[in-house]
Amino acid sequence: MNTSDNSTSQWFDSGDSFLSHNFTDISVFYQSTKGHTILYRATRMGKQFILKTLRPELQEDMFFRSALLKEFDLGYRLQHPYIVQTLGMEEVPGIGLCIILEWIEGMSLRKWLQKNSPSSPEQHRLIQELCEALNYLHTQGIIHRDLKPENIMITTNGAFVKLIDFGCSDADSYQILKNPAGTRRYAAPELFQPEAIIDSRADIYALGIIIQEMNRPWWKASWRLFRVGRKCCRKERNKRYTSAQAVHQALTSSSKQKGLFLIFFLILSGTIFWWSEKRNSISQDIPSVAPVRDALYVTQRETLIQLQTDTVFMNEKNPIAPINYIDRKKEEKALQQLLAFTQTYTLQEMEKARQICQDTSISVQERIAYSNNVYFIIEKRIKQEVAKIASSTSLEYATYLNLVLTQMTQTIKEYNAKNPIVIQ
Repeated sequence: MNTSDNSTSQWFDSGDSFLSHNFTDISVFYQSTKGHTILYRATRMGKQFILKTLRPELQEDMFFRSALLKEFDLGYRLQHPYIVQTLGMEEVPGIGLCIILEWIEGMSLRKWLQKNSPSSPEQHRLIQELCEALNYLHTQGIIHRDLKPENIMITTNGAFVKLIDFGCSDADSYQILKNPAGTRRYAAPELFQPEAIIDSRADIYALGIIIQEMNRPWWKASWRLFRVGRKCCRKERNKRYTSAQAVHQALTSSSKQKGLFLIFFLILSGTIFWWSEKRNSISQDIPSVAPVRDALYVTQRETLIQLQTDTVFMNEKNPIAPINYIDRKKEEKALQQLLAFTQTYTLQEMEKARQICQDTSISVQERIAYSNNVYFIIEKRIKQEVAKIASSTSLEYATYLNLVLTQMTQTIKEYNAKNPIVIQ
């Protein structure tokens, strides 16, 4: 047996190592300009983690703290190889209450598709993995509600799927944060119907949009993915697949459509040839109409629970058509006016409350009662203003309400910091 140094395992160029039970090397990993959360990258015991917490100004906001606690509770019960692992929740010094998530080395599906041109077998594999993750999620009674390429990670090692971000998720066991949530591009039609009961088929609809986005370009597209994606996106949810497992089976079952595909291809080729010949015979003076691709939606903000970064404004008269530039400008102007009103009205009511609390001609009990109710007085008036520009049953109403309530809360904090209300 060779006992020389050449046969001995060792660490190369190893310096002094230090393993801490505290989080170290904390740095901002991602922060949306309009979102309510911040992601930090941190190290503990030699491992990397993601810390998800609220922005500093929202740390004490009960609405957003409830949303963070709900996201932790839903994520902590999940154990699946294709779903990000939620490891715990801790109060991290200098940051606040954080959800501790596993670190995933990789990139979002959106960026991965931009950098790669996956083959049809690769597309099938990724979608099947996503179906397995969704099927597990739904068997746990949880609906993701914000399925989109940005919330699907592709790992660097092996290119496996990792489903992330349960900030919009919901379960039957919860009676809070039930407002419609998600990203408009991937939101099922029933999300915009008042009193609609939302189930796992809302995620199936979003899955269909993702399948259609992956199944490109058209000359390399899979006929099977086309059929499956189209069925997932049926407007009537009873015509969609009933479960993610059913989608998985449709992708893996033996194909009986090769003959039909060949017939379809021949018909399509003949149609294209006929149309080309017909166009050549038409006078060049007649202007042609260029088809609009991928213009069904105009992204503006995201998600409801994240203050709508990537959510879009839709044309109410024609939901399929994109809203024009002028209409969007009107929407933006109305929202800016609403935020300006919120700030002005909040300051007026806070100043009124301060004067009442200092008025000794009013009983102490009445002054205390008014001080405690001023928040709800402001909130009630603001809701009335929001209702003037959006129906109370629409997704836009919830979006605008979240924005103005955040503005109201921030204004109250700034006022209290400069002019604390003291009952004399």
